Amino acid sequence: MRVYTTSPLYNYVELVFRTRKLFIVSMVLCTIAMLSVIMLKPKFYNTTAILQLYDDAVTQSDDNAQRERGTSVKSKLSLLQIHLKDHDFFKKAFEAAALDKDKSELELDKLIRDAQSSISFTANDSFLELNCKWPTVFCVNVVNAVVAEYTSSVVSMG
Repeated sequence: MRVYTTSPLYNYVELVFRTRKLFIVSMVLCTIAMLSVIMLKPKFYNTTAILQLYDDAVTQSDDNAQRERGTSVKSKLSLLQIHLKDHDFFKKAFEAAALDKDKSELELDKLIRDAQSSISFTANDSFLELNCKWPTVFCVNVVNAVVAEYTSSVVSMG
């Protein structure tokens, strides 16, 4: 006597349909998890400007010129430290770059405080790196304005 059971193919088909449902559920859960991570992540833009600080006076002997160049670069870096804390420096920079248009005095003051807190710099030898971290692409304008005002003040320094 013959006993009829389910075919082995039926077991495979049932397994595929079960895993298909599991696959779809896991894809939906992964998509929700990734979207939540992306939406909760703070969005900031970073801008970096690299400047080379140097001194043109190389008419002295090599040792004296190197010593004077180091002093000149140090004075330019200390000038930058002073400027980055100065409210009027940022105000002049924003006015020169026309970033103060359509802004009241309170909005401009808040913008300047935000810019002062978001700009940092590092310096090695004669290179200066200005960094700005800002929530919008506006950081490019801030760095350009600060660099333009700083270079004009350094050039006027002599």
